[in-house]
Amino acid sequence: MALRCLIPAGGYYEWTGEKGSKQPHFIRSAGNVETLWFAGLVSRWNGMLTCTIVTRPANATVADIHSRMPVILNANERDAWMAGSDDPDIGAGVQLRHHPVARFGIASDGPELIEPDVA
Repeated sequence: MALRCLIPAGGYYEWTGEKGSKQPHFIRSAGNVETLWFAGLVSRWNGMLTCTIVTRPANATVADIHSRMPVILNANERDAWMAGSDDPDIGAGVQLRHHPVARFGIASDGPELIEPDVA
């Protein structure tokens, strides 16, 4: 049985373009609050604690780079999500901004992964 949870993040990535030459974009809050709170589900599977991020159709702030986005909750929506809300518009109003970043690999690490790509 899956239970609801909240997953904090500083941002997330989406890629655009064709396979082999995809461009990563870093997506973060457009406001003063730096932490994004994703609606999630948590459960046990084969003895492991696992989670997933709930998604929704993209809103206007990210629709130009992807057709879907995580459900990102404001303070009131976090409480509603954890209380069992089934509102299909939850998370729709989040304001995000994004910019392209340099391509990176699975072993890449460091603050430069979120810096705007100047190439």
